[in-house]
Amino acid sequence: MGKNREKFEPSSTIDKDAPNIINRMASYIQPCTRKDIAVVLETIASTFSINIPNETGLEQYFRILQKYPASLLKDCMEDILIKYKYPRLPLPVEFTDRLDAPYEHHLGWLKQLTKSFYKLELWKQSEYNKQTKGE
Repeated sequence: MGKNREKFEPSSTIDKDAPNIINRMASYIQPCTRKDIAVVLETIASTFSINIPNETGLEQYFRILQKYPASLLKDCMEDILIKYKYPRLPLPVEFTDRLDAPYEHHLGWLKQLTKSFYKLELWKQSEYNKQTKGE
């Protein structure tokens, strides 16, 4: 690194785009809405010709599933529709069993990406400071 300081470029296009990319990726893993959950439950219930739970039961599904992103919830629903063998609404645990691993994976990936770009910014600032101080 030391010999190429005169060639150090403090930024590039990807560096400038990184905050927007991170924000867009973060928006994809935002918690879903109650409506997203209701659509998933209604779709499953309609497909399997079963009743949905009463209001108290629905509140439990909403409470448990609302932390997950809508896109993952939709993927979970599709997996249930394809693989589920029972003519009843899956229990909340059957959703969380399918959702936890991909959610943690996506969240971990975003955290690592954010951390990497943050470290890059610190390094670039350090290199830029060294260059401007004539070291």
